[in-house]
Amino acid sequence: NLEMIRKSFKLMLAGYYTHATPTLFNAGTLVGQLASCFLLPVESDSIKGIYSTLRTVAQMSQAAGGIGVGMAKIRAAGSKIRTGGKATGVPGLLPPYNKTLAYADQGRQRDGVSAITIPLWHADALDVCTIQHPIQPPGRERLKHLFPALWVNELFHKRVKANGPWSFFCPTTAPLLLTTYGTDFEAAYEAYEAQGLARKTLPAREVLKTIARLQLESGGPYMHNADLINRCSNVRQIDGKEAP
Repeated sequence: NLEMIRKSFKLMLAGYYTHATPTLFNAGTLVGQLASCFLLPVESDSIKGIYSTLRTVAQMSQAAGGIGVGMAKIRAAGSKIRTGGKATGVPGLLPPYNKTLAYADQGRQRDGVSAITIPLWHADALDVCTIQHPIQPPGRERLKHLFPALWVNELFHKRVKANGPWSFFCPTTAPLLLTTYGTDFEAAYEAYEAQGLARKTLPAREVLKTIARLQLESGGPYMHNADLINRCSNVRQIDGKEAP
């Protein structure tokens, strides 16, 4: 549509808007992509899935893409693994992602970075929120190429308002939390609580205070309303079926 192209060009020329930085990097070059942002989940809770996703992240970063990686599928720290040991959880797999983004930067024009999204019901959620904090525990480095983001269901806000508890789960024992939202999520969440499957439970208001303190001290985590996003999304399929 040449008329729309002319209109868009004139608006850019007049300074009313501009394209995102990755698009500007690649426009007029041999790199065949002008998209600016990419969102993807870790393929699976396995070495193959984790490192296959990491390879994709590196390729996106090399092409100057902004990235968001969903970590909801990864089993929580302390969970049993097939070899008989215990998983290090989401915090344990983040350092390789951080180092990869440091290496696969955007042609020295901009650092490689990624948002790391985790649902607030995940047992590792609050630990992931500290990855950008300037003060880290002994033996752990600040992951400056990763930015934490929380996937928050409206049930949490209800619990905060009612001064109720908030429970944290491992996705391996609470799988329905991965594929539901709204009233279906609330029903599954409360059923898992009733079954005693929570890894830990804290006052919801204390959880919110912790998040607010981290935001003041380190600028993160970002927060997303999972229920609103799912209700408004034009991509509303779960396991190949149309979501309600």
